[in-house]
Amino acid sequence: MLDIITQVRQVFEESEGQVIKIIEEKLKNIENSQAEDISTLTAPLELELNKLGRKLVKEVLELKDSEIKNSDERLLEGWKVERKNDKKSLITVFGETEYSRTYYRRENEVGDYEYTYLVNDLFGIGNHQRLEPLVEAKLIDAASDTSYRKSGKRTVNDVTISDSTVMNKVHKLEGLDEELEDKEEDNKREVEVLYIEADEDHVALQSGRNAIAKLVYVHEGYQEEYDKESSRSRLKNVKYIAGEYEESEEIWLEVVDYLYETYDMDRVKKIFIGGDGDPWIKEGLNWLPEAKFILDRYHLNDYVITATVHSKKHRNMLWGALNTANRDKVSILFSDLIGRTEDDRRKERIREARHYIYNQWEGIKNAAEDKDAINPSAEGHVSHILASRLSSRPMGWSKIGMDRMSKLRAFKFNGGTEKDIFALIRKRDRDREKQDFLEKMTVKKPGKNTLAGKYGEKKDNIPAIRRGKVRGTYQMLKGFM
Repeated sequence: MLDIITQVRQVFEESEGQVIKIIEEKLKNIENSQAEDISTLTAPLELELNKLGRKLVKEVLELKDSEIKNSDERLLEGWKVERKNDKKSLITVFGETEYSRTYYRRENEVGDYEYTYLVNDLFGIGNHQRLEPLVEAKLIDAASDTSYRKSGKRTVNDVTISDSTVMNKVHKLEGLDEELEDKEEDNKREVEVLYIEADEDHVALQSGRNAIAKLVYVHEGYQEEYDKESSRSRLKNVKYIAGEYEESEEIWLEVVDYLYETYDMDRVKKIFIGGDGDPWIKEGLNWLPEAKFILDRYHLNDYVITATVHSKKHRNMLWGALNTANRDKVSILFSDLIGRTEDDRRKERIREARHYIYNQWEGIKNAAEDKDAINPSAEGHVSHILASRLSSRPMGWSKIGMDRMSKLRAFKFNGGTEKDIFALIRKRDRDREKQDFLEKMTVKKPGKNTLAGKYGEKKDNIPAIRRGKVRGTYQMLKGFM
């Protein structure tokens, strides 16, 4: 270890002169009144420091490889040198670094040979790994806001990472919800009213078809302070849940899990579910039977305009009837609108608007009669959180890509950071290392000695189990298996 530190210190000393030279040159220019700004100092320093970083990474890895090769511990564990000086390229935050490593083999208990690069094992570098975890985290974080191609070009200086590589890293990212749940307070919140709002984004797939990305968010109403930056009121303690859920109950299972993990539900007196009345949104009433549905006025307004496009007087009267939940008056107004219209196609559109309003009457009535009800704002949230990345640009997604990006966007709006993504990647890699170790330690013979034989089949036929949830509903379901 001391030899490595000594060598690293020498690398620093070699680079010190160039760094000082850059600073001296820029200071001299400033003193001579030459046009300079702070970037003329930081830009060359960044290049030099990145060069130093790459050199340090190479030195540390190669010196550690040499130390392992000369160690008694390696011999005691049975590792023998198979090849020397195998080259490996690794993209780090400093840029692309190439280093040399030693390849080893040893015979295991059943007479098979194991092969590995011990220095890679020590630093958690996979044999086919090209990116260090911090770069991977930066790529994923950047991809949440911009295209895969732009993320690959901008993340690491002087290195272009392909858009397919960025896409694969996003696809492999899992457990976004669990990472933020670990940060939540132990004490459950005590509120009397909760609001759940939902909507969807229609996303173009690479196949030419469309798919639906769903968004549900829970909050406690509007904060008293107005958000000047966004020019709108801010929701209080909002939590976003998003993704491609083929079965509606899957997303509602996550919502219910979040509610019972976060709130003292015995203290909650009212729950409102708001949206456009789509069946998957109303599915939430089956999971929370005490909840009331509130129809989103944004979608209601579309049908009011459709019905009254040629009569503003009827539009004002219709809104008055809807705001007071006066169904008789609504019926009279629609009859009058149909009676005044001669065009058959126009009549059909008015009837469609009436049909929608009658089908959503409970949501209209609840909004008019309950003083705690507020107008859902899901359309704006879908546009800001999902559509701005998924559907507002001409692009085609895979289903898994759409699902991962939806979850990543929700994660970011829930307060997730690059640091949190990095922690998730580290956890995933550690779990994979544990699994690899378990498989190596398990003698793979037919029957009970295989991993499947020893531990049984995976319980992945229930969505909550398949998605790896370990919260209340998961534990309840697992108890019945």
